Amino acid sequence: VQQNLHVVLIMDCTNEHFTINCESNPALYRKCSVQWMEGWSDSSMKKIPEMLLSRMEGEDEKDGDKQKKKKKSASVHAELYRSFLAIHESCREFGATPSQYLSFLRVYQTIYSSKRKELTHKQQHLQAGVAKLNEAKALVDELKRRAAEQSSLLKTKQAEADAALQEITTSMQ
Repeated sequence: VQQNLHVVLIMDCTNEHFTINCESNPALYRKCSVQWMEGWSDSSMKKIPEMLLSRMEGEDEKDGDKQKKKKKSASVHAELYRSFLAIHESCREFGATPSQYLSFLRVYQTIYSSKRKELTHKQQHLQAGVAKLNEAKALVDELKRRAAEQSSLLKTKQAEADAALQEITTSMQ
């Protein structure tokens, strides 16, 4: 079993409990092969935001919308991904690690999703309001049409009443 079992343990050396975890588990040094990795390659650092955010972008778009928006915003996304990497690079002198880079991307993703939901909710609310206004406009137009019909009918009846009154007046004299 020991020959066929391979376990990968990934630890962050910037974690405050890293030393304690290593000291409390001496088998990590005796029975394990330690592969120390300083950081990730630039291509990996560029690919990670693309993978995370492309999944996030595609969550609630229709297929037709996706194709249009992909073409339209490809350069915007590329610039955004470069900005993420530039921000991380600017923090390296302060000890920024790949795990912190992932945390940074997740925080961005959370904020973006939250704001997107908020805007979608507001948009739906406004669209419902516009629909109600359109219904009210249609109702007003219908009432105006009916009022115009009744006005013409009233004029006809008024003319008949005036004629009848005139006839009565002339017959009484």
